[in-house]
Amino acid sequence: MGSIKNETFDIQFIERTKKIIENYKGTYNITLLLNCLLGLIVLPSEFYKRKSRNFFDVEIDKIQEIQDLTENILFNPTKRKKNTWVEDKRSLKNLIKKIRNGVSHQQIECVDENGRWDRVIIRDFNTYNNDNLELEVSWTPNQLKIFALFVADSYLYEINKLDN
Repeated sequence: MGSIKNETFDIQFIERTKKIIENYKGTYNITLLLNCLLGLIVLPSEFYKRKSRNFFDVEIDKIQEIQDLTENILFNPTKRKKNTWVEDKRSLKNLIKKIRNGVSHQQIECVDENGRWDRVIIRDFNTYNNDNLELEVSWTPNQLKIFALFVADSYLYEINKLDN
């Protein structure tokens, strides 16, 4: 892929990470997927936050590509409004934020089956809101892969829209 150009670092990072996910055939698939997903969530998100772009402000129930991943999750985001905690949008933006929090704060549990990691559980607790459990997903390696590729493709799609 050649050298990375700073002006297109985000695009190249997403494309390279996507290729790693698609082509990996090793033993440590959950480890690789969590690392790649964290990179896909943090780097592009922070990059576009600094540029005042507001991607992914769509309700997750309206996103057909991830319906199988989101129909059986606990997802109750909250936000502070006038000194009280209220329900927040069940948006892709908030889902990504909650997954990022869970991974970053090591709220990860790997479920072992016959010596292999069978699935990963990611949780996010809002410590400012009485440790409210705002997210709990339990995904297989294949589901993690589907979500990571969805995030990568979604960023690339949004970036392409900005350039046109």
